[in-house]
Amino acid sequence: MISKINYLDGLLRDAAIALTVPRGGFYPDKNFGSAIKYTEPLPLTLVRARQAVEHLDGVYVKSVERRDGGLVVFNLSVNDTKGEVQAKYD
Repeated sequence: MISKINYLDGLLRDAAIALTVPRGGFYPDKNFGSAIKYTEPLPLTLVRARQAVEHLDGVYVKSVERRDGGLVVFNLSVNDTKGEVQAKYD
């Protein structure tokens, strides 16, 4: 059975994948993914997050928050709608 997902949920899911896949580890696009590290400065995390989702039309990382346990929260704008993606890093 094929399930339907709405467009916004699909873009958020795609953003989550792009933000968590290690950059350079996806064939055939070595530029897919991110090089985000939990311990790096937040401005660098923001730059790397924006780089990771640049291929997703209408998706923009507005801000980043770091939480305990390796959790990073990305606040997104998806076609002028607010969204959030959480990812865990080592």
